Amino acid sequence: MLCELVSDLIDALPADASPGEECGSVAIEMLCGTIATALGSAEPHDVRRATELIDLAGDRTLEHLRLACDLSRHIDRDIGGTGRTNG
Repeated sequence: MLCELVSDLIDALPADASPGEECGSVAIEMLCGTIATALGSAEPHDVRRATELIDLAGDRTLEHLRLACDLSRHIDRDIGGTGRTNG
């Protein structure tokens, strides 16, 4: 949802909205500022736990991406394909 929101915001911003700055970076900074206001009112323990869960989710995502790439390479090698094994 946040990715779509930032993407829509970037698309909606005029090209000259932030002279000398990249619109995507400005939109991310805006999002981070908004999130910071929510975190400022949260209990420190809750913020630490949420951060741990976000880190875990990111690590797991990268792990699964690496596994999928490794599996794709093995399948490609086994069938002698062109490097594309799906879609």
